[in-house]
Amino acid sequence: MAAEPKVGIIIPVYNSGSYLKECIDSLISQTYGNIIMMFIDDGSTDTSCEIIRSYMENDSRIRLYERSHSGVSAVRNYGLDRAFEDSCDYVAFVDSDDWVEPDFIEKQVTCALSHDADITECGSIYEYDTKTVRKPVSERLLKGNEIIDEMVHFRITNLLSNKLFRTGCFEGIRFPTGMSFEDIAVMHEVFYRSRVYVSNSFSLYHYRVRENSLSHTLTFAMLYDRWAAYIRKYDFLESKGFFEDNRELHDEMLKRVAIPIARAWRWAYGDPKEIRRQHKEKRQEMTDFTRAHYPVFGKKGWDLFLRVGIFLSRFNNTFSILVAYRLQQLVNLFKRNKTP
Repeated sequence: MAAEPKVGIIIPVYNSGSYLKECIDSLISQTYGNIIMMFIDDGSTDTSCEIIRSYMENDSRIRLYERSHSGVSAVRNYGLDRAFEDSCDYVAFVDSDDWVEPDFIEKQVTCALSHDADITECGSIYEYDTKTVRKPVSERLLKGNEIIDEMVHFRITNLLSNKLFRTGCFEGIRFPTGMSFEDIAVMHEVFYRSRVYVSNSFSLYHYRVRENSLSHTLTFAMLYDRWAAYIRKYDFLESKGFFEDNRELHDEMLKRVAIPIARAWRWAYGDPKEIRRQHKEKRQEMTDFTRAHYPVFGKKGWDLFLRVGIFLSRFNNTFSILVAYRLQQLVNLFKRNKTP
């Protein structure tokens, strides 16, 4: 590895013209010099490409790849392929409507080299329209199976953006196309490849929270994709023997799978009848999994709402999703009335 490792920064771009300059300015201002900024345009119809080209004139580290619209997974996969071709030692992912602190890369690389880590993670700063919320992470060093255990218990996030990865962690691994929550669908494999994970206390990544963004738009299709992503995680861990002598880990993973099932039932009745009919087979997949893996009324220790949702998901019919939907409405009403 070179004295100053090369870092490839993968930035998917799709109609980000309103925010792109802030993102680019934060990247070209990095205190760490050996970086390649790979802007991969996913068929934008606004001024995104023009903005990137204007920066390319003064910074040779900036590269622009233009593609027809194919989704964020395909774009990130393309970026990973370029990172391997360019022999990047590390890779980072930055969304084009976010921005980072000037020492985002420097501190992550320093942390990685100090501990010979495959993955480093920093804290994030969530930027809402009316407020800023810091979400730091505690300093930890994990090795081997400890990383998987912390992932299952949500003490390590599936977020890509606040991490630096040794590029080899993605050898043979690519994001699934055509589905949401693609990060959840592959991060278990990336963590499994990692020997050492280190988190630091610095909050270095600014995550712009837009209420109309894809991650904040709830649909049954998205809930199904979230469930499918956790099924991939569950099947992978089971195939690697993680559950054989660790019942607690198995039950915790089953809970992660159960949550999107219960939420799907609480959401489905709000869809038009035609949409519900289209998703009937997907709901049946969830029903089959519920009947095969859970007691009739869920698992002891789960909150009541989750247990009721799992019970109702055993019945793939209009009545069960109507009951779940009405219960959700009652809970929402109670929360609104309780708010001062």
